Amino acid sequence: MRPLFTIHAGEYLVANEIEQMRFGRESLRVWVPSKDTGIDLLVTSHDCRRTISLQVKFSRTYDCDVGMDATGWWQIKRDALVKSIADYWVLVLPKYDKKKIFSDNFYFALSPGTLLKRLVNIHGEPPTNKKGVVLPYEMYLTVCGGKVTETRSADKMGKVQDRDFSQYLNNLKEILKPLAD
Repeated sequence: MRPLFTIHAGEYLVANEIEQMRFGRESLRVWVPSKDTGIDLLVTSHDCRRTISLQVKFSRTYDCDVGMDATGWWQIKRDALVKSIADYWVLVLPKYDKKKIFSDNFYFALSPGTLLKRLVNIHGEPPTNKKGVVLPYEMYLTVCGGKVTETRSADKMGKVQDRDFSQYLNNLKEILKPLAD
């Protein structure tokens, strides 16, 4: 039997996080589109007059070295960023405590243009396979004590400042603030 309605884990986590936010007395509304059009969540002001659209990408947390809070991996197609109609892409990464028990999430929200620019600065143009098919960027974000670094192929390309994603760490409330004004 084909499911009538599904929502991915990352989308649920982002929607839940947004619904718990408060801007004064008001909260924002989160909507899930019934068709996949490149927008996973639509967030509106409490009066539904202003909107922000989100594309959500989830990663599990991979084994981390001592002192690291989380490491996630995403494959991101250049073409998907170029054609994206979403206002922001939100990367979701679960956080575990020292006993490997889920405790919270890390969220990184960037415009598709900003994300593409940073990936190009770090990795250059995406590679192609033997048939000429453009391969996706492989992005690793490592969170360590509030600092976030893109660590994929760290020895090959990219300036250190391009690899620092700390300014995007848990910035959901910041990007949604215009809906509360």
